[in-house]
Amino acid sequence: MEPLVLPSFNLPGPLDLPRMEIAVPVFPAPSHPVLIPPSVEPKPPPEPPKAVDPGARQAVKGLQDQVKQLNLNIKAQQQSIDNLLNPPEIEKVEPKVAKVAVPGTPLEFALPSAEVLTVATVTAGAAAAASVGATMAAQNLTKRLKPVFQTALKKVAKARGADLETYGRRRLRLRRSREKPT
Repeated sequence: MEPLVLPSFNLPGPLDLPRMEIAVPVFPAPSHPVLIPPSVEPKPPPEPPKAVDPGARQAVKGLQDQVKQLNLNIKAQQQSIDNLLNPPEIEKVEPKVAKVAVPGTPLEFALPSAEVLTVATVTAGAAAAASVGATMAAQNLTKRLKPVFQTALKKVAKARGADLETYGRRRLRLRRSREKPT
C-alpha cells in the first residue's frame, strides 16, 4: 500500500501593511499668575518726590518694580486670554487606513490596526478563561458542598422534629395512596 500523498500549495508571503503614525500634538503650557480683566490698562509707576529721605526713595523704588512686574503680568495674561479666545491652528493629520483588495473582485476591506487586534485578542482570551474557570470552580464547589448542605439540613429538620422523607419515598407514598380503593 502506498503512503498517502497530500497536495502542496505555495502560499504567498505576509502582506507588508503600512502602520499608522500620528504625531503627538504640542501645546504651549499655560501660565496664569493673577487674573486681571483685559480691559484694565497698565498704570505708570509713581514718581518719587525730589526732597525725600533715602529710605522712602527705596520704598518707592520697590513699589515701581512691583508695578512694572504687575504690568508684565497683565500683558502676559492678555496674551494668554487672546490665545484662549483665538487658539492657534493645530495641524491636521489624516489617518492612514490599511486596505486590502480581494483578488478577482472589486471588493476592498479596511484592516484594523495591530493595537486594535491585540486588544480584541487579549479581551476575548481573558473572557474565555474567566468563563471556563468560573464553570469549573462552580462544578467543583457544588460537588464538594452539596453533601455538606444536605447533612446540615437533615440535622436541622431532625432538630425541629420534622419527618424526614426523601423525594423518591414521597412519590412512592403518594402513588400508593392513589392506588388504594376508597
